[in-house]
Amino acid sequence: TNPCLLSANYYFYKQSQYDSFGPPQWDYILLNDNSRAPCCTEQRETGLELLKEVYVPWFIETGAIPIFMVTHAYWASRRDMSGLTDIPTFMSLTYEGYREYAEMVGKLLPPEQKPRLAPVGLAFLLIWEENLNMWENLIHQDEIHLTPSGTYLEGLIVYGTIYGHLPNPKIVLNGDIANLFSNARRMTPSEHIQEAYPTLDQARYLYHIASRIINGELPRSFIQYDNGESADFTPDDESYQQAQNNNNQ
Repeated sequence: TNPCLLSANYYFYKQSQYDSFGPPQWDYILLNDNSRAPCCTEQRETGLELLKEVYVPWFIETGAIPIFMVTHAYWASRRDMSGLTDIPTFMSLTYEGYREYAEMVGKLLPPEQKPRLAPVGLAFLLIWEENLNMWENLIHQDEIHLTPSGTYLEGLIVYGTIYGHLPNPKIVLNGDIANLFSNARRMTPSEHIQEAYPTLDQARYLYHIASRIINGELPRSFIQYDNGESADFTPDDESYQQAQNNNNQ
């Protein structure tokens, strides 16, 4: 999260820069939706509308290739998960939502800006199937967001989506995993416990998982939807209502 985005002054400053010097020219724009939006019918429709009306013009101006980061499924005790069935269903419908996002956006962009999907959630689902203890180690104590281990895996998948291969093991498996986070803009909120960085053995396992996903392996429990399937479900909890209020501002 960029803390600057909490300030209206930052928006005004950036807009003045764009007005004076034109929009930036970027190679890629990495983006994701609220975690329970792409899987649900009404929220997905809102996402498609926002992409078309707001984001596509920005993609065109910057010349960037959009990369949709397919977020992971979770099962949070303090959130209304009742309409999502289970983690594989939640993940599969989320992936279908992002696939629809990319398909719609791709029709509005030139071929050289064809959107990509970074299948972070599929890597998490593969670990959920094979190593539940490790899967729990990827998710913060709030049962939603990522620990350093989860962020490490996320970074591997995003890198692989951009470059078509994983980063050099000599760099990301060098025995000092914590050093990879030395320039992080923001880590765990101060009121939360800071989880440990992945050990070298854990990092090797996550690297192996990322390699399998980047090379096209799919989790056994993943349901390959391709016809716009979604959950006709609106979560009924404070977190969802707050997210909706933020979107409407």
